[in-house]
Formats: sequence, structure tokens, C-alpha cells
Amino acid sequence: SGQYLRGEDWPYTDPRDLGGDSIVERASGELRLDWRPSDGTTVTATAGLNQAIRNVDLTPLGAAQVDDWRSSYVQARVRSGRFFGQVFYNASNSGDTYIIRTGQGIVDKSQMMVAQLQHGVLVGSAVNLTYGLDLQRTNPRTEGTVTGRNEDDDAINEAGAYVQAEADLTPAVRLVLAARGDYHSHLEDPVFSPRAALVVQPARDHSVRLTFNRAFSTPTTYALFFDLYADVMAPTPIQVWAEGVPTTGYHFKRDCAGGLCMRSPFTPPPLGGDTAWLPLDVTPLWPTVVRLAAEYDFDISGIPAPTAADIGTVLAADIGTVLGRLDISTGSFEPVTDAQDIPPLTSTIETVIELGYQAVIAERFSLGINLYRGWKDDWVGAERAETPNAFFDFGTLYAYLADYMPADSAAILATAIASLPAATVVPIEARDPYHVIVTYRNYGRIGYWGADLEAGAVIASGLAVRANYQWVDKNTFEATDAAGTIETIPLNAPANRLAFSVLYRGERTGVHAEVRGRWVDSFPVRSGEYAGTVDAYTVLDALVGYRLPFARNVTLTLSALNLLDTDHVEFVGTPSIRRLITGSVRAEF
Repeated sequence: SGQYLRGEDWPYTDPRDLGGDSIVERASGELRLDWRPSDGTTVTATAGLNQAIRNVDLTPLGAAQVDDWRSSYVQARVRSGRFFGQVFYNASNSGDTYIIRTGQGIVDKSQMMVAQLQHGVLVGSAVNLTYGLDLQRTNPRTEGTVTGRNEDDDAINEAGAYVQAEADLTPAVRLVLAARGDYHSHLEDPVFSPRAALVVQPARDHSVRLTFNRAFSTPTTYALFFDLYADVMAPTPIQVWAEGVPTTGYHFKRDCAGGLCMRSPFTPPPLGGDTAWLPLDVTPLWPTVVRLAAEYDFDISGIPAPTAADIGTVLAADIGTVLGRLDISTGSFEPVTDAQDIPPLTSTIETVIELGYQAVIAERFSLGINLYRGWKDDWVGAERAETPNAFFDFGTLYAYLADYMPADSAAILATAIASLPAATVVPIEARDPYHVIVTYRNYGRIGYWGADLEAGAVIASGLAVRANYQWVDKNTFEATDAAGTIETIPLNAPANRLAFSVLYRGERTGVHAEVRGRWVDSFPVRSGEYAGTVDAYTVLDALVGYRLPFARNVTLTLSALNLLDTDHVEFVGTPSIRRLITGSVRAEF
């Protein structure tokens, strides 16, 4: 099989990401071979290639211009009775892809190899046992462009084993018990994931289900191994780097005059230069103020250098120091008073207890109700700047300068100087002396309630309607990190969603049609540098198909997404989506 697509994406202008190509172009192909050497045994081999010729994709550091990004795969699997085994290999080649904002190239020649085995047996006459083994090796290969200095130590080996037992306790009651253990080569502790389900069928076409499930997700390759230049805080040489959390975590030095330590590219050589640890006081960097003032045509070389105050005191002649943390979504700085250590990352554990009911009534109506309570522990939040910058305090700097120049000149100069980061509070493990680190951290437990409601009805022969409503009780969470800091973290998804569809299947006429509608509630987003609110929207889609009477293996299809041309955005940082009409011809042989 093969596919080729070319089109123009809806326009989106981000002043930070100018110059992207709005054309979307991609091609794909797959070759599959099936062999049945005997009854009950199937051997399948598959090879495929997906080529993203050009399009714009979102990354944690801004939009990327994809240019000939190729993904290829090969797979072989065997199924014989209760035995199933497969191996597959995925490879990536990012071509000439680059970050639009910085022009920095992205090289991704990563590889992933997976092997899976599964078998099952019947124990006695009542217990159905299924067990298996998963092995996976992920080898990022970025030539230093994404994982940077971690390039030689970023391969991940994972192994998992599981067992599941099912038994009918009575003709109307079924019990399912399962357990899984997983190992990750870059995480300290293995993960144990139990699961249990009790299914009761009190009457035909009616069932009640109670389940307990504990699952996990490991930190991404980005969260563990990122090492990528993102920006520079011009006109200073302080850069912004996206970095993964090392196995040691990050710890801030706190023994400089009894408090936090900082480093600055402006530290005079007599004080040790840019690698020297300094107390949280910018006044020793006064020579830099003199130099910056000259760039604004102010000569303050005759103004005496301010004296540094003792930590915790404020003297009239001193210039204060304030801390600000970069908000990567806006480029502004939010005031902070401290820096928090970052422990090594761990897996996120999600535990869900669910009660469900399903029924088919009079063979024409269906109903499904699912209520659940969930918890997430050690949730890995979105990347953010974790190293505050030290600034000259505007108020005390202005007051100091105003003693030696006119007030309006002092205000202009103080505004310019106080807006520039003078130093950075960096962790001991930092590889660079004063650069800002954008990274990840685990947060504590968050809890939520949710429900899924489904209903359907067969109105007449070939005509049916369906509806679905999904609800969670909150889409923002107050999460606490290991240092006790409370953060408001959005779910990046709506708390309410509603969908419906009307379907028609005309077996004799060869006509099939469907109308789908969905309403999505407004929700907040914070994902890397993308932050904001997605407004609520309602979208209607339609599809009609016709199977040719003189060629029953050929079907013509016409579909319209967003039929009413509703102007809406489905995620922050993406274009407004309008109506899209497509046609297709499908032939089956």
C-alpha cells in the first residue's frame, strides 16, 4: 500500500517563529507478507516507510520546520495457537529539520528494537493463564543536537514481564488478576503494576464491572537526556539550555555568606571570573553597569562603586538584588525568592478504581456508564526554567544613580540595567557556569474523579445514533514537588466533552453516511513554552460514501471536517482550523 499527501496548512503566525513553510507534504508506503504454514499458524512480515517531506511541528523549544524526516520500520510476528511472538525495529532520520526560532538543526537518527513473547495455558478447567515478556532498547542518535553532551550515555534498556489469570467463579461472575514488573536502565527502582477486575453478569446483556489498575509511565528521553541550546538573553552572554535531569538530580549551593550562590559572566577576574561562586549580591558586578551605561551614552565612570551590604541588611548606599525566573512561554521573568533542588526523576504511577455498567436493551438500545477515581503520583510536569536569574533591583539602583545624575536620566538607565540578568543561580551539577537550565521535575500526588457515559440506538434498519459524554472533576491541579513547592498544573485537556453521531448503512443501495458532532469545553494549557487557554468549540463533520454497483470493490467517499466552517483552535500554538473537504477512491482486491 502507499499514500501521498500534499496541502497547505491553515496559517498561524507566531512572532517568535517566523519563516515556517505552510505546505504539508508527506508520503508513506508499506509492504506486507503473510504466510500460513499450517492451520492455526500465521507468520507475518511487514516493512514500511513514512516520509514527512515538509511541515511544521511543535517541539518543547518552539516550532520546527520538518524537512525530509523519514521513519522506517520492519516487523516480523508469529502466531500459533496461544503463542504469539514479534520483533520489530524502528529507525528515524530527521533529514534537514531545524528549529525555526534559532535555525539550529535537529538530527535524529534514533533506533528502537523491541521483542515480545506471549503464551497462555489453561490450568485445570477453570483458570486461563496468560504470561509474557517484553524487551526494548531505545538508542537516541542525535549527533549532539538534541541530547548533546549526553549522546554517549542515553541508550535505554527496558524489560518487563507479566502474568494474568482469569477464572469464572460462577456462571455469572468472572475474576481477573494480573501483575507486571518493569525495569528501566536509567531509573533507580523497578516498577510493580497490579491489576484486578471483577465482572458480574446478573442477566443476559447486562454486566457490572469493578476494576483496580495500577500503571506507570517512564520519563521521556527529553526529560532524561535533553541537552539543547534554546536562546540567548541578549545583550548578555547568558544562554538558555533545555537539559534533562541527571541521575544525581540538581542541587543548589547554599554556603555563600549563608545563602544561595550564584555565578555571573560579569564577575571581575580578581573575584575569580565567571566560574566563581558569589553570594546573592550583584553589587560586585558594578563594572558591568559602568560598561552598559556607556552603551546608552551615560558616563558613570566617576560614580563611586556601591558597597556590598551584609546578607539580610539594607543600607542606603547599597543596591539590592532581586531574583526572577524565566517564563519560557512569555519570555518575561516572574519574581521568586529561592531555588528548589530537583531530585532524580522517577516513573509516574497512575492508579484507577473504576465501576462500570453496560447493557443492551431490547436488542436496539445500548447503554454504558463508567465512574472512576484516579490518582497520579510523581507526575512529571512540563519543562520550565528552574535556575533563577539575579537582577539589580530597580528601586535601589535608581535611588543610587539619582544621587549623581538627573532623575529622568537615572530612571532611563536604571530601567535598562535592571531589565538585564546579571547572574544565574545554578546547581552544583550544572555543566555551564551561568546558563539558565530549562528542565523537568516530579510532582506529588494529584487526584481526580471522572465519568464516561455512552448511549446508542438502532432507529431503523441501517440507521443508528450514538452519543458519548466524558467528564473529569477538574482540569487544573495543585501539585507539590519534592521541595514542598505548590504548583498549579493544567491537565492540558477539557473537563467536559460531548460527542454524537448518526450513521446510515445501505447494504443494497451501496450508500453509507455519517454525521458527527463534538463539543469541547474550554481548558487551560501549559506545555513547555506553550501556555494559554483553548476556548470552547463545537464542530460538525460529515461523510458520505457510495459503492459502485458495476464495481462492488470500488468505493467513492466524500468527507467534510468542520462542515460549518467554525473558526476554532484545538491547542495553544496551533493554527485556527477551518473547513476541510476531501474525496477518496478506494479499491479492494
